[in-house]
Amino acid sequence: MANQTTTDPWVIDTAGAGVLFAGRNRIKGVRWVGGTTAGHAASITDTAGNVRWASVCPGANNVEIDEVDEREYRTGIVVPTLASGVLYIEFA
Repeated sequence: MANQTTTDPWVIDTAGAGVLFAGRNRIKGVRWVGGTTAGHAASITDTAGNVRWASVCPGANNVEIDEVDEREYRTGIVVPTLASGVLYIEFA
């Protein structure tokens, strides 16, 4: 599967240093499904490298749902870390 950034929520299964979206946006929530191993990490940053969301998997078959509800618009979306599983990123 490839990253899907044309839907809301976005479906991200591949991390990388590349900018997924360079414009202004607000994240409403993040769901991390399928973390496989304790210690695996996932993170979302803006284009300046500021952390917007981050988590560490506590164990196998992890599902985490977080309401982020950013109050201010930020510039850019990068998913530099996704050791396992899939991120669903919902926008405000």
